[in-house]
This record gives sequence, structure tokens and C-alpha cells, in this order.
Amino acid sequence: MRDAKAVLAAVVNDCRVYWSDYFEAGLVAGAVLAFLYCLILLYRFICLKNIVKTSTFDACIKIPFVALLGLYCYMVLGVTVLSRTKEAVYFFRLVPFSTWGTDTMSLKFWVENILMMIPFGILLYVLWMPFRKIYWSLFAGGLFSLIIESIQLFTRLGKFETDDIINNIFGTLIGFLLCKGAEYISGSFLAYERKRKMKEFRAMKQHF
Repeated sequence: MRDAKAVLAAVVNDCRVYWSDYFEAGLVAGAVLAFLYCLILLYRFICLKNIVKTSTFDACIKIPFVALLGLYCYMVLGVTVLSRTKEAVYFFRLVPFSTWGTDTMSLKFWVENILMMIPFGILLYVLWMPFRKIYWSLFAGGLFSLIIESIQLFTRLGKFETDDIINNIFGTLIGFLLCKGAEYISGSFLAYERKRKMKEFRAMKQHF
């Protein structure tokens, strides 16, 4: 219990530090990405005459999520690269689960790596239809994590660890499942409302 409290306190403190250090620059990155996305939408609307208006409307709804993606990517860059100092040697650990249960610090890194990728799974699900399939979502999470770990290794700004990739994929899975669960609940609620209104309509029709 004491270790769990220590891990939680360390994770909360790290999140607070990273948020204060990289949030403002992340907002700029998000604004720039959203602006570029708007330019693409404008090009599609003006130049591509066969674009259906509803699809353009749906794309416009995604603008805030594109901005969040820019903010998120910059925050991840800050956590995984910008906040690191260069190591003297290259270091990698390829054995899966080799860091599990070793000490409180390792457990903290596990929790942080999982939490870091939950927004990634959510944003993928919201922004692009293919990532509403679990295998594409997990593939993207694994690839994104592999790129991060490779950058850390070759720049000597961190360790290449298989455990980090596993945790990142698990975090992506949690984000995916949260969206899938929300979609299921909302769909069930809408179906219930349709049935209820249909019953009310039939009752009124029989009454008259």
C-alpha cells in the first residue's frame, strides 16, 4: 500500500512538471497543426467538386481534435526527448517484463508509459475510421512507441526497452476501449430513445 501511494505521488508530480514545462509550446503546436488541417479542408472544399458537404462538415468537427493531437504529440516529445540528458553509452533492454516488480521507480515508469498512450488511442479512434479496428489501433500504438524508443536509443537520450513498447501498446488499448465503450453506451441510449418514442407515437396513434 505504501509503495502504491509513493508511485501515485511520483506520477502526479511528474505530470504536473511536464504539464507546466511543455503545455504552452504544445498549444502552439496544436494551433499550427489545426491551421494546416484547415488549409487542407479549404483546398478540398474549393478544388474537389465531388466532395459531399456532409463529409466536409464531419471533417470540420474534427478540428479541435487535430489541435489536441498537436498538443499531445508535443507533450510526448517533451516527456520522451526534450526532458532527457544525453547518456554516455547506448543502452537497450530487450527482455519483456524485465523491469516489472524490480523497484518503485520501475513501477512508476510502467504507469507513466501506460497513461501517456491512452490519449493516443482516443485521438486515433476519433480522427480516423481505420483505427476503430483494434488491430490497426494497436499497430499504430506499437509503431509510435517503436519510433520513440528508437529516437531515444540513437540520440542516447534514453533507453530502448521492450517493456516501454508493451506498456505503450497497453495504454493505446485502454484508450481504444474507452472510446468503444462510450460508443456502445451512446448507441444503446439512442436505440432506447428511438424505441421509447416509437412506442409513444403508436400509443398516441391508437388513442386517436
